[in-house]
Amino acid sequence: MSRIDIDDLYRRAIDVVEPERIRYLVYGGIALPAWGDLHATEDVDLVIRVDEDDAARLIAALRKAGFHVPDRSETLLFIDAWFKASMRGRDVDFALGVTEFDERALARAVRVRIYDRVVPIATAEDLILYKLVAHRRKDLAHIEDIIIRQGAKLDLAYLREWSDRIAAATGKFEVPSVLKQMLAEEGLSLP
Repeated sequence: MSRIDIDDLYRRAIDVVEPERIRYLVYGGIALPAWGDLHATEDVDLVIRVDEDDAARLIAALRKAGFHVPDRSETLLFIDAWFKASMRGRDVDFALGVTEFDERALARAVRVRIYDRVVPIATAEDLILYKLVAHRRKDLAHIEDIIIRQGAKLDLAYLREWSDRIAAATGKFEVPSVLKQMLAEEGLSLP
């Protein structure tokens, strides 16, 4: 069987999540074109806010729609704070939105049309912060693209506040300094 196209995987995932009335947002590579440049992505990333009943219902709906979700995902979700749903060689990563930052990002999400579906996505600032936490080479390139494209439209006070709070909460103390450096390269500075 051939590998599923990313846009088809995305549509199928959204078509399962939406009817379940679960709070969610799209972030990662799928959301990037709204704020930065288009880059190839291999998966779909969602932050979800669920309780145990919602999680069981969502996982059952994903399985019914043809996704493979590993056994015990309902239990492990609340330990590991994420699970994968796979279909034909690609994954949808569901991150459990448990932090204060996740709650803030969910509240600030904006609705954007992506592949014929209008969905809540992370704001440019929140996508930058999620990518700073991941801190892979490709994430840093994505952040650079967002900063170049959004420039002075970025809420720099919000970025400063939440980069400091994320650093304190996670121990990833490089987050504020990396952000400051990347902004400075584009002539921007944190207040």
